[in-house]
Amino acid sequence: MLDARQIGHPLIGDGVRIRNDYRLPAPGTLDILTGSNMSGKSSFLRTLGVNVVLAYAGAPVCAERLELGLLRLFSSIRVSDSLSDGISYFYAEVRRLRALLAALRADDPAPPCFISLMKSSGAPTIGNACWVAAPICGHWLAGRGPGWWPPRPGTG
Repeated sequence: MLDARQIGHPLIGDGVRIRNDYRLPAPGTLDILTGSNMSGKSSFLRTLGVNVVLAYAGAPVCAERLELGLLRLFSSIRVSDSLSDGISYFYAEVRRLRALLAALRADDPAPPCFISLMKSSGAPTIGNACWVAAPICGHWLAGRGPGWWPPRPGTG
């Protein structure tokens, strides 16, 4: 599904770019990235996402090797609120996650979704984080898409 050797972010200079090997074998695989603040979780997700987009556009990627299967890209990185539209940050996240669940419908004949979520559910309790995560993880594990999700610090 996705196999990358020495993948790095193309907008980070060679002198400071961190490169990683990464393999996500098939739909139904879910990797949960954890780590302290400033440990590179967001940069790694962006590295994977931007290289997938570049590859699908036929452009050179920032990797020694990148092999991809056919996937749809679904990202939720920088969801924002809108005071003028009456949309809170939490509600904007809920709307984005609802769109993800619609994209993961089991009866959808489209290719699996390549999913990258960051800091979903700003709610400070583990219960709220699980409420958001449970249906999405269920679809992932049912084979509708590979993905990454770093839990928000303090949510368990």
